[in-house]
Amino acid sequence: MTTVTEKQLKTINYCLTDFRDRKTYEITSFLPALLDDLLIPTSIGMEMSAVYIDCDVDQDGLPDNLKNTKGITFEFMDDFVTLPTEEGINYISDWCEKNVLENREEVLQKARKLKEKYLKK
Repeated sequence: MTTVTEKQLKTINYCLTDFRDRKTYEITSFLPALLDDLLIPTSIGMEMSAVYIDCDVDQDGLPDNLKNTKGITFEFMDDFVTLPTEEGINYISDWCEKNVLENREEVLQKARKLKEKYLKK
């Protein structure tokens, strides 16, 4: 398991919180969109946050730190944290379990699908 510093944990948490709390008139949270995109798989970014996955269907959009590396990179305001894919998926799933109230069942179902897709059985 990767050792993650307190600062890195904050970056990941802020990134996921930004996706959860970002709203428009039509969309109550971008967290479901993040989970859907990771299932494709494709990376997704917003104004302050992004999540990149190494197996993105568009390899040209990956940051340099993910080229030739298996993992997920979380970005918040130009701070980056990269975890191995399995750890990143587990972190996202655990984070959703602890931090999502709105559309909880929908989000948790998507998180379970992520685990089914990416975690070794």
